[in-house]
Amino acid sequence: MLLCFSTCTKKEDPDGKPNPAGTAITATLDQNSVSPGQVVTLTVSADLPAQEGWDILVGGRKLRAVRLDARRACFLVPTLAPGPISLELSTMGIKAAPALTMNSYTPITDAAAVLTAFDGRMTKAIAQFEALSKDTLSPVAAQDVASVRSLQKTLAAQWQTLTPAEQIEAAYVLQKMTFQEITIPQRRGVAGITSADPGNDFTAIGKAFVTTMAFTAASIDAFFVFAASPDPVSKLGAVAAAAVGIVSVGSSFKLIDELCRRFDLIVDLKLFALGGSSTLTLAQDQGTPAAIDATGRTLAASDAGKSSLLTSIVKANEKLGSLHEAFVKTFERIKAWLGSANPPSTYINPVKAAAATGKRKLSAELVRIQNVSNTAITLASSVVNNALNLKASSPTIKTDTPFTFDVVYENAELGINVRRTLNATFTNPDSIAYYSKLVQGNWVTTWHAYGSFHQEDVIVLQANGQGKRLSVRTPTRSEDYTSKWGSDPFYDITWSVYKSGNAYYLRFHDNRWTTSVQYGRITPSKLEFKLDHGWAYTLNKKQ
Repeated sequence: MLLCFSTCTKKEDPDGKPNPAGTAITATLDQNSVSPGQVVTLTVSADLPAQEGWDILVGGRKLRAVRLDARRACFLVPTLAPGPISLELSTMGIKAAPALTMNSYTPITDAAAVLTAFDGRMTKAIAQFEALSKDTLSPVAAQDVASVRSLQKTLAAQWQTLTPAEQIEAAYVLQKMTFQEITIPQRRGVAGITSADPGNDFTAIGKAFVTTMAFTAASIDAFFVFAASPDPVSKLGAVAAAAVGIVSVGSSFKLIDELCRRFDLIVDLKLFALGGSSTLTLAQDQGTPAAIDATGRTLAASDAGKSSLLTSIVKANEKLGSLHEAFVKTFERIKAWLGSANPPSTYINPVKAAAATGKRKLSAELVRIQNVSNTAITLASSVVNNALNLKASSPTIKTDTPFTFDVVYENAELGINVRRTLNATFTNPDSIAYYSKLVQGNWVTTWHAYGSFHQEDVIVLQANGQGKRLSVRTPTRSEDYTSKWGSDPFYDITWSVYKSGNAYYLRFHDNRWTTSVQYGRITPSKLEFKLDHGWAYTLNKKQ
């Protein structure tokens, strides 16, 4: 909810030298064609004296130009006839004023209607601002909501004290003022995995903050202009601009504070195999699921310069602090005009010198595999059930071979490039390690049928030689066994792979049958089992 004035912005004075004696000061305007109620910014060629403002003539009318910094000042455009406007800026040391033209405009004849329209915009803005004060994350101050409500009443009371001519003049001012609703971008927690880049959430909130700050600066600069003159119209303009300023500052506070609570700037990655293995063992042409753990950090003051967006966020936050200070100072100076309203609540800078870090999940879709150290190994990656699935292959390697590769996350807009080099082992297709890798996962078989029922054996083979077994009875053959896992107890099993002749076998034992050792020959597509009591069946891997 922001004030839409022209973009004059109050800045700290730059280091500079006074204008050398005898050197003519020239000036330019940010807009040369205007309408009543606009704020125009002057930019001069040499440093202005360190004073609050100057009396100038605009179209023959005496107005106050307000100093914004050493090289800039603002003034309010009065109601004048369309056509060229004379400017007299000699009090500022400017002899040759730039050209200024009043555009054609529709004269205001019903000032009360303009006031009613502005009051409607203000009422809507207050409701939206109050909703932000009830947010659970970085709420705006309730004191600020109360102040804007108070200013709304003060504005109505001051309007009644104006003459009809002053009301027309004030209507041109109010006609230019509006409130813009703040939209809070989607919030995603740090724990859940989504395909969205966490940096995208950070970017959305950061851009909203930078945009909001541009309007905040414009609204407060307008407040400075109105606060510089004690005439009735300027006093009413100051009340309206103070309301817009408080809403704008409060909205900016909320956005930057919310941004600084996020661990969206990824600084480290870890990749580990699922199933408890502490090392990555990649077997020939077998998919190996791997989980990604990321470390994110918050925004820090040192981020200025790391990307265009981060620089603009940090600079906008620095500007927010100086604007707030100047806003409060001017607010206190003219507080008698503003009724019972209080200046905006205290600004506590949320951008710290050093960033905080925290763990967060990162979708496998957001990382890339690069720089495989062994050129004889082809390493492909895909995403299966939010996990990174790695598949290595080699037509020439026949022995277990260690190698390295990089996992990379990038977000160019935030200037982030995180690269982690990982160690892995490519396993020989003719090895126990290869086949131990092959059997890991969930397996199922149907081994008996009773009418419309059937029974399944389910085993889960984990990477550490441990696992679970469960017999499940389901009413239809089409029902997925996983829906029944909670209805019967699991049995712990231990398993291993051994080689006999040229073939590889799986041996496993479960604690339900203390003397039962079950085994089966392993092929890439199936396991063939023969139970010790003579039942034979085939265990097919459930993909």
